[in-house]
Amino acid sequence: MPVSRPPLKVVLAVGWIAAVAVAVCSGCIQATPDVVKIGLVAPFEGRYREIGYDVIPAARLAVREWAKQNPEAHLVFEIVAYDDGGDPQSAVEQARRLVMDPQISIVLGHWREDTTAAALPTYAEAGLPVVTFTMAELAHQPGILNLSPDKADYREAVEEWAAAQDISASLLLDCSADLTEIVGQLNSIGEADQDSLIVGGPCWGLGQFYALAGGGAEGLHFVSGAADADDMIGGEWTADRAARFVEGYQERSLGAPPGILAVQAYQGTWLAMAEIADARGIEGFDSPVDELAFGEDGRLMNAPIYLYIWKDGGRELVARLR
Repeated sequence: MPVSRPPLKVVLAVGWIAAVAVAVCSGCIQATPDVVKIGLVAPFEGRYREIGYDVIPAARLAVREWAKQNPEAHLVFEIVAYDDGGDPQSAVEQARRLVMDPQISIVLGHWREDTTAAALPTYAEAGLPVVTFTMAELAHQPGILNLSPDKADYREAVEEWAAAQDISASLLLDCSADLTEIVGQLNSIGEADQDSLIVGGPCWGLGQFYALAGGGAEGLHFVSGAADADDMIGGEWTADRAARFVEGYQERSLGAPPGILAVQAYQGTWLAMAEIADARGIEGFDSPVDELAFGEDGRLMNAPIYLYIWKDGGRELVARLR
């Protein structure tokens, strides 16, 4: 049965007490802010470094907004970045470092399917909460919040869209392999599915995918649970909000525009901060993720799905499928 985020904080407060415990003094006033560290794990070097440099300005923007909007909370967040290089073995090593640091209260990462799968058991064993982004099915583990659609969601959304367009579509969601292997399969994929529209998984949306594929990526479609800021406009994410996000992001990225993962990182950071604040009994704080609801498996309910095409070297939105 689906649950909304408020009931989830009960699980957080009970299950994660070691990670988010705070001393309470009856009748006294906290003189100095309580500093809480959020571990952000992503590749900052190597083939996948674009991921790290896309997500960290967004995370820092969210932390800055918390400080500005909630000064009375006496709770200060700090982002501590860890580089896993997009490598599963390194992801496990960084996860072990994180669980050994008593100042880390929650983790945001790892952004790739294989690194996430490798690291999650370490966090689960230690009881360290994680906000993650994976389409893989996860065993029920209290403390894991997942902002990604699952594979079944992607398939259903693409099938419905293709049927409405009266076309056939072949969905290739596997993003667990290295991009060089995935790109190397493009020619054989095209020969085998000449009568179908080929739709790749979220990893096809990386700039490195396009660079490795060269001209072979032009015209290819892919689905993603993340989107560029302007492509998300609708509902509470207004044009004004998107513009303010882009402006705030560029102030922290030395002018670089946000990529496709930036808004998802921003939301994930706000979610991490809101969960910690909830577990500490802090009420009345402003948060842009209050409307997010999660199922019993910790996955975001009705997670958005976007269909993109590579066109003239850039990502162009075809449709929001959900």
